[in-house]
Amino acid sequence: MSEKIATPAKIDFTVSFDKENITIDPQNLSGQATRTIEHPDESNIIIHAVPNQTIDKSKSLVLLPFSGNKEDILVSEAVAKLNDGTDKNLSIGSINIITSHSK
Repeated sequence: MSEKIATPAKIDFTVSFDKENITIDPQNLSGQATRTIEHPDESNIIIHAVPNQTIDKSKSLVLLPFSGNKEDILVSEAVAKLNDGTDKNLSIGSINIITSHSK
């Protein structure tokens, strides 16, 4: 069951990848948000995204360029910080499925 929420104050995405098969390009991170990144270890990156006032749901919120097989990279967690200060775990779809905004 999905639930609609207001535009959150911040969303944290954790991306896990096989460092032997994936090369990420965090300097060219783009999308509809102000972004900062952390590299807690060699095979994870955390993207802190503060969404623009209005999000165009037909486009990606963040785009992280990478090279390698898409089977070796995964958005492993996404947590929205709501305006009231509470956290909301977000459902994660597969990046293996091509969507209209990921072509």
